[in-house]
Amino acid sequence: MRKRFLFVLAVTLAALLSACGSGLPGVSSLGAAPTPSASFLPQINPEGKETPPPGATPAPRIFSLEELLSAAELEAFVGQPVQATFDAEASEDGEMCGYYMYDIPIEGIDVTDSYVTCLSLTQNGMISPSELEKGHDAAWAYEDFRSTYSSIVSDFTMQGIKAFYVTNNSDVHVLFQGYYIAASFSIDDDFEVNLALNKSIVAFILDKISMGDVSLTS
Repeated sequence: MRKRFLFVLAVTLAALLSACGSGLPGVSSLGAAPTPSASFLPQINPEGKETPPPGATPAPRIFSLEELLSAAELEAFVGQPVQATFDAEASEDGEMCGYYMYDIPIEGIDVTDSYVTCLSLTQNGMISPSELEKGHDAAWAYEDFRSTYSSIVSDFTMQGIKAFYVTNNSDVHVLFQGYYIAASFSIDDDFEVNLALNKSIVAFILDKISMGDVSLTS
């Protein structure tokens, strides 16, 4: 079957990939939970109970990307088999990216569109102490992206949470306290179809975070 490759790597996704590293090489196919910043690691007291470091707030819940959206879970959204790879570790600014690959048949012809899509997660618990000292937390990353691309973003709310989408490629960005999520998925050339897809995926992830044993930080 002949394939027409369509890579969903427009302006926003290019920015995400740049922040996440050089691309697919070097990422792990396993969704192992990442290691939190040392400043958030709990200590064990003589009674064997965990206590936060002196002066530290309780450690926020750390999520791996596969925990929030596995390949099998994305298959339910796109209706086709999905392969995924995930960053093995976070960048200094706490961002990790997952890359999801799938083929979508084109109706009426013997051709498929092949998509390489991205989920980005920035979480306070993975940001280095030096970046946090500068005020560069998840909320800062969200606002920085929004202001940088202000000419092509449109604000909206999801479940009472502030969000925006990118008007030239339907990517959806959401800030949920200590978590900044950016979803860049497509299954069609139709902007509204892809926007609805990204909103549904982000809502699914927000539900997972909300139901987790999460100690959120702003």
